[in-house]
Amino acid sequence: MAQSAAELKRVVWPTWPQTVSMFSAVLIFVLIMILIVGALDFAFTWGLLKMLGSK
Repeated sequence: MAQSAAELKRVVWPTWPQTVSMFSAVLIFVLIMILIVGALDFAFTWGLLKMLGSK
């Protein structure tokens, strides 16, 4: 337990602007990935329905 407390004292915590900046970067990356995966899902679904026919 004492080692954990000593380690936490050595941690350099980010400032608020750094936190906001990193959060924004992660959020933008996730939104871009959602768009890419959604577009691929739509394209493959559309292509399979065209090939196999839909009722």
